[in-house]
Order: sequence, then C-alpha cells, then structure tokens
Amino acid sequence: MGGLLLGLLVGLRFGGRICLYHCALRLVLWHKHVAPLRDVRFLNSATARIVLRQVGGGYIFVHRMVLEYCAAMPQAPAERQK
Repeated sequence: MGGLLLGLLVGLRFGGRICLYHCALRLVLWHKHVAPLRDVRFLNSATARIVLRQVGGGYIFVHRMVLEYCAAMPQAPAERQK
C-alpha cells in the first residue's frame, strides 16, 4: 500500500499533474462546445480534406487565406450562466 501511495505521489510530481490538467481542460472545452472531445480525429479529418497539413506533432493551414478567414470570423457571444 505504501509503494502504491509513493508511486502516485511521485507520478503526480513528475508530469502526472500536468496530464490531469490537460484532460480537465479538454473536458471543459468540450462541455462548453468550444472544441471537439476527439480533437485528433477532427484534425486528421481536416488534413484529409486538405485544409490542414500535419507538420511534426502539430498542424498548419495549407493556405494563408483560409487562416485569415478563420481568424477574422466573429466570435459567438458567450452564453449567460443561469
């Protein structure tokens, strides 16, 4: 039992906490309808449609005009909390 507790504490100290924050952020963004939960599938779909290109571990827009169009889109107003 002590080894399990020690392993959990060491894991949280060296990267586990950041992993938990990452997962929590993804869930919050999905719940607020800001980002898809399965973002890799979404990004790969955009890559298959030649909107994005995968570069290393990230993605870039294929055309500068598409990037500028997406950046200029008006933001949807935030929903009021009830």
